[in-house]
Amino acid sequence: MKKNYILALLTFFVFCGTYAQVTLSQTTDNTIIAANSVACSGTGVVSDNIFYRVFDLTPYASTFNVQEVSFAVEAVSNASANFSVDVIIYSNTGGAFPAGTLTEISRVSVPLTDAATGTIVDVAISANVSAPELVFGVETPDESNGTAPNNTTGFQIGSNNNGETNPGYISSAACGITPPATTASIGFPDMHIVMEVRDFSTLSVDAFSIADLSISPNPTASKVNISLPNTIKEFTTELYSVTGQLVDKQSNNTTLDLSDLNSGIYILKIESNLGSISRKIVKQ
Repeated sequence: MKKNYILALLTFFVFCGTYAQVTLSQTTDNTIIAANSVACSGTGVVSDNIFYRVFDLTPYASTFNVQEVSFAVEAVSNASANFSVDVIIYSNTGGAFPAGTLTEISRVSVPLTDAATGTIVDVAISANVSAPELVFGVETPDESNGTAPNNTTGFQIGSNNNGETNPGYISSAACGITPPATTASIGFPDMHIVMEVRDFSTLSVDAFSIADLSISPNPTASKVNISLPNTIKEFTTELYSVTGQLVDKQSNNTTLDLSDLNSGIYILKIESNLGSISRKIVKQ
């Protein structure tokens, strides 16, 4: 697979003090499969489309600070001189997407040529999202109803059929797909759109600090032990996958058994009488 520049293919966290670099991804991998995607178009020329990935921010105790996004490109063909797509970060409140209220926070235009075919495109974008859901969109212009010379481009976003943890969505007024619908609901269950969001986020740290907390062994193949300050009398632990799914919740238990969980990276959130803190755990 070709690349445009730096892309972390695996979800990762790099801790520095009380900060964490986080990649949100819902596809098993970033492979791009030819002829796997669909888009609204007219006679092979792209119409209006928005492709979406929706991320639950529940595991993150503070604002998610988007720094970069990436999306895969299956194909760009006969690109017009001014062809570009927009990457958009929204917050969504008042209901689970596609319900709720979308609020656009940031938008960046990304020029594309035929050379983008088969690549992962990384885009710097700044947005702070604290709503329950972060929505990442890739929007195409309606060239099928355009005028020369901006009416020639064919575009397909990149996808694969290797698995996803949550559905991707598409909307298009030209094709009557409103509100946004899952790719499976329009007849393409194997279109797992490759789109990621990256953040350098401040994790919640109130009255106790990372120096007061020990989690070992980490990485682990089974159990982890939590050591907390003596001043903490009552606490709960919540363990989240990187897609935001709550996989375990316990009270006042300093030993967590991860044996039944899949290998990967998880976020452990500890709520106590002194405040809250979040750390990553690597399950081998």
